[in-house]
Amino acid sequence: MAVAEEQQEAAREVERGLLELQQVFLDKALVEAQGAPRLPRVEAELREARRLHAEARGLAALLLVAVAIAVVTALVLERRGGSGGENLLLQIAANLPAW
Repeated sequence: MAVAEEQQEAAREVERGLLELQQVFLDKALVEAQGAPRLPRVEAELREARRLHAEARGLAALLLVAVAIAVVTALVLERRGGSGGENLLLQIAANLPAW
């Protein structure tokens, strides 16, 4: 269950990052529409948006790997017929890195 909760939290972080990125672009569009001389601030926000985008991509990749591990684990446990699979699952979960 902890793996699923960690995956959900990672997905929420990705979503927050994408929402922040969207807001940066909305702000940039507003500045351009108003013609305000705030170019340095917009450039700083754009750099931050790029950083957030890269971070979100990294989290998405990490989430994809976690899902793949969960699927493979489920398939292995299914093939074993459940005998001792619960202990194996606990061992695998204990060895996962904390994000």
